[in-house]
Amino acid sequence: MISSLWRWALGFRFQCSGFRKTQHRVVFPDTRNLTPEHSACKTGLCKGLTRPPAAGDVRLGMTLIEVLLAAAILGLGLSALMAQMSGGFRLLSASKDFEDAQWVLSIGELKYPLRPKDDVQKDVTVSPDTLDSELSDALRTRGFIFERVVDERQDPPPNVADDGLYVVRTRVSWNTHTEEFVRYVWAKKK
Repeated sequence: MISSLWRWALGFRFQCSGFRKTQHRVVFPDTRNLTPEHSACKTGLCKGLTRPPAAGDVRLGMTLIEVLLAAAILGLGLSALMAQMSGGFRLLSASKDFEDAQWVLSIGELKYPLRPKDDVQKDVTVSPDTLDSELSDALRTRGFIFERVVDERQDPPPNVADDGLYVVRTRVSWNTHTEEFVRYVWAKKK
């Protein structure tokens, strides 16, 4: 039924086993009420008898336009599905990288605990370290580097008391990525 609606809507002329459609009139050979003078109707050459199309007279199937439209819809659906799948895989990869960076950060914090004694600048700062002896082979080959730096302090203005806070930045970097963790360390005045 949809196929015949498409044919009617798009105005195609076609021939299909026993009937012809021209403009809006369908001509069928009617073999039920034949008289001897209309014996040509058996061959489909008679154009004088018309009747509405019966359910069995319409050929089932799809036109080329319908097939192309269905293929285009399926193609768009598949490409959207593939785009979503690749986005999901990127998310899985990013979460694995973040988890590994958190692991390296925790290993670095265990190896170099944050315990300032006399001078916060010297006691807390850690030069870039690959942590080769502590990491597994899989993480070692990815090139993780742990480092900790203390930002330079500026002297407070004359009318403001020194608060003793230091900004400590801990970085874990690998390949072209870097994750940074910022903390404040307070040093008691003696």
